[in-house]
Amino acid sequence: MKKAVVFRSFAFLAIMALFTFPTFAQGGNRPGGGQRPEAGQRPGGGMGRQFTEDDVKQRVKRQSELLGMNQEQEKKIMDFELEMYKKNQVERQKHQDDWEAMRTYMQSQRELRDKKYEEVLTEEQFKQYKKNQEDRRERMQRQRDGAPGDRPAGGERPARGRGRG
Repeated sequence: MKKAVVFRSFAFLAIMALFTFPTFAQGGNRPGGGQRPEAGQRPGGGMGRQFTEDDVKQRVKRQSELLGMNQEQEKKIMDFELEMYKKNQVERQKHQDDWEAMRTYMQSQRELRDKKYEEVLTEEQFKQYKKNQEDRRERMQRQRDGAPGDRPAGGERPARGRGRG
């Protein structure tokens, strides 16, 4: 009798597990996990990863190394970038549901950044900065479009197996 109760309980739990576990694989409420984007969000889950002050500092350090900035230039750029970061955080909250307004704001911020960099950097450093920006844009565009050679002729995606032999 006791074995029958234990067996039935185990069988019930096993059946419940079979029906429950597949629902976890669907992604639930994770960003981009099969849910439709809400107003103001891009497909793929939200507005993307938010940068931190540490990310800003690392980016400025990397720029400083790439452009050969002196300490004074690095400090001016660092102060400017951190100030911009704080303003951008406030603007992101304001324009949370208005992608077009945020896009326009960010374009104006890029122009402001370029003016500041041109003011702080030497002519040669600024040329290198602009070249680096253009190279980065091209890399991003290739990633979005799929780099040449990534797909077979005709633009079709390669067939993918299911990993079963």
